[in-house]
Amino acid sequence: ALRLVQRMKKDNIHYGRRPSGLCGAALLMAARLHDFSRTVGDIVKIVHIHESTLRKRLVEFGETPSSSLTLDEFMNVDLEEEQDPPSYKQARAKDRERAERLQKIMEEMETNNTLQISDLQVEIERQLEE
Repeated sequence: ALRLVQRMKKDNIHYGRRPSGLCGAALLMAARLHDFSRTVGDIVKIVHIHESTLRKRLVEFGETPSSSLTLDEFMNVDLEEEQDPPSYKQARAKDRERAERLQKIMEEMETNNTLQISDLQVEIERQLEE
C-alpha cells in the first residue's frame, strides 16, 4: 500500500486530494493484489470516505501508466515519467474541446462568408452587364 501511495504522489494524484482517499484506494488495491478479500464497504468504514471518492481515486490511478504494470513489474520497476494532476488533465481536455468547437464555428463562418461573397459577386456582375 505504501508503494502505491508513493506512486500516486509521483503521478500527482495527491494534489487537491485528502490523504484518506489515497490511502483507501491504496489499501483496497494492496488487499486485492495480495488476495485479501476486502470490499469497498470495508475500506470506506476504515478510512471514513464515501464510496464515490474511493472509486474516483481508483479511476484516476487506472488512467496512469503504473496501472498497466503487473505486480512484479510494479514492485521492481520505477517508472521515471510523472503524470499531470487529474484536474490539469480535465482542464486540458476542456480546452481541447473548446478549441475544436471554435475551429468548427470558424470553418462554418468561412463557408457562409464564401457563399455570401460568391452571391454578391454574381449580383455585381449581373448589375454590370445591365
